[in-house]
Amino acid sequence: MQEAGPKEDVASSPEAVRDALQTAEAEDPPAYSMDISCVDDKGPRSLRLFRSGTSVWNRSVQIVVPPDARRAYLAMLRRADYATMAKSYGGPRKGALRILCEVTVDFGEVQKTSVQLEGGEQSPHVMGLARAILDYTESLGLDSEPAATLNEALKKWVTGRLNPDTLSLRILQLPKIKGRDGSIVEVRHGEVLRRRYAPSRGVTRATHEPLDRPALLPVMNALIDADFESLPANLMSDNPVEIEVSVLGHKKKVIARSFGRALPAESAKAQGRFDRLLVTLQAFTEKETDGL
Repeated sequence: MQEAGPKEDVASSPEAVRDALQTAEAEDPPAYSMDISCVDDKGPRSLRLFRSGTSVWNRSVQIVVPPDARRAYLAMLRRADYATMAKSYGGPRKGALRILCEVTVDFGEVQKTSVQLEGGEQSPHVMGLARAILDYTESLGLDSEPAATLNEALKKWVTGRLNPDTLSLRILQLPKIKGRDGSIVEVRHGEVLRRRYAPSRGVTRATHEPLDRPALLPVMNALIDADFESLPANLMSDNPVEIEVSVLGHKKKVIARSFGRALPAESAKAQGRFDRLLVTLQAFTEKETDGL
């Protein structure tokens, strides 16, 4: 088990990015992750590539990108001289910012993001690179595993039809009694991150460990049984609880606490489902944060 704090947002130098690209191209398979999104004449498209090769296309479909294609992405980044691209191009003089294209690559110690904003300077570099990678991905004709709803995606995850990387889960529990610690347990990118939380002292450094899929299955089944997707956004709990689940772009967040007023009558059945879910979540988080 490895202890680590959150990564710092440090801009990588062109030299560091070039070296990281060269190292990744020599690896078999290449080890890096990448996020691409772009809005162009083909509409909004996106690709999230995990280090395992599992990817999420357009936030809703799982695909598996083979090593040769992952190496081809690196060659496209190198030919486009991605290492020297600016952090951002364009943007309005005032008003809200709108991202047209974004290319983010994470090699581990080295990370880089380059963004094309609507308005102002319109550089062909970011847009051209993003479109090239997305077009190439479409041309691969990869098998896909779509899911129309969050509950459907959860069921596919439980049955092993989705890679563990596709799940993001965050459970925040605060103590009812002052002086006791709460906990934050997160599952993302195939890892479990655990922290202790106390309002007066803040959050401890996170511990990272590989996801134990069988240990998480009771939680996933409890989410399905509770029909988590249909739960109201606000429910009752003696101690504050926040649960956020995301699979293949389907996302749901529920916040439960002690409200000063009664919830609507239609929430009663949902409250019962949530209470049963909470028993399973508490057993999981207590085990995960034991000893922190």
